[in-house]
Amino acid sequence: MMTRKNKAENYIIGGLLMECTYFVRDKTENYFEDILSNKNGLMKPYPKDSHGDPRSPIFGNLDGLFFSNSLQATNCSSYGPKRFRVKVSSLVNKYTRAYFSDFYCVPGRRTPRPDSIIIVLTNAGSTADEFCRSHLISLDLATNPFFRIQRIDGDSSYGVWIVNRNCLQVELYYTEAIDIKTVIDDGSANFTDVSTRDIRAYIRVPRPKSEICEYCG
Repeated sequence: MMTRKNKAENYIIGGLLMECTYFVRDKTENYFEDILSNKNGLMKPYPKDSHGDPRSPIFGNLDGLFFSNSLQATNCSSYGPKRFRVKVSSLVNKYTRAYFSDFYCVPGRRTPRPDSIIIVLTNAGSTADEFCRSHLISLDLATNPFFRIQRIDGDSSYGVWIVNRNCLQVELYYTEAIDIKTVIDDGSANFTDVSTRDIRAYIRVPRPKSEICEYCG
């Protein structure tokens, strides 16, 4: 785990920490419609699949929801044509904790192939937080080079800064349920449409990480 973190730190040299205003989650329309119609608007965490490094401690052991970030999300999605955008201030607070989980890439046709860093976000003292404290690397939210949280001056909310550079994706694995109806009603979130590469693009088949990448392998 520490070796992967050190490789990630070397990879982001030259990158800049930039403020991120939204977390984004792309899925099919049916996915969100089922949550709104049948689950009272509650988007619940579920187990991570084996995409990436199947040896990752969170694989099969930690429920969560994957989000991209507004700095690196594109207008063409591999996961579905419906995008849920939620302000970071609705999901992070003084109780949020962050953990380094993985640094990886997967073989594919995309060139250049981006490398991904997974940051797990928990609430202090939760069951997920207890697991992460035992199995992952805790990040100092004020000084780590990947993901920082800072209270906004003159406000009770918190902002997020994420490292940004070419060929990098920082993925957030959020371990709490989200009430979609509430954050939409209060203006903190909305849905937008994005394009997909083809009809099969968002039928996700887990793929193992590359073992030969010069950066993360």
